[in-house]
Amino acid sequence: MKWVVESEDPGVFINGANTVDIANNASKEYKINFYCLKPLSIKLTIFYRNAETNEYISYKINLNVAPADLQGKIELSSVVRETTMRMITLENPLSKPVQLTKEMITCDNENVTIHPSSFTIPEKAEFGMEVLFRPLIVGEIASKLQVKSAELGESVYTLQLTGLPSSS
Repeated sequence: MKWVVESEDPGVFINGANTVDIANNASKEYKINFYCLKPLSIKLTIFYRNAETNEYISYKINLNVAPADLQGKIELSSVVRETTMRMITLENPLSKPVQLTKEMITCDNENVTIHPSSFTIPEKAEFGMEVLFRPLIVGEIASKLQVKSAELGESVYTLQLTGLPSSS
């Protein structure tokens, strides 16, 4: 058993058993695991070969990966003019470090800041990014936070932001 990917991308991970034992005139399901970090279309060819007779069969599979779903909802609430913080963990499963700059991290609310604004996630590691919220008015608003990377794809979070009145 062997598989070949038409265009290699470090953000595509494929796993499956290297051998499959099938009795005479029987059939068996084969499970292959596919994980991708970003949206793309890729072609995969799987070859099955009989070790005794060298007969083989191949299957061509077209894989289309859609953009990721919402990563999660983050609720932040604080008294007006005071800061609250929540940590978001970003993972890098690649074998090389990935740098994220402040241009790659966007939020549609000016009262939300990211710390640090630029950072590097080491290879096969995680990094904690701080989301800081400092409300200027009392009220509740929904916002969107996006982290876009050519290597890691796009992560989108919904922010539920609440500004609370200050105590006397």
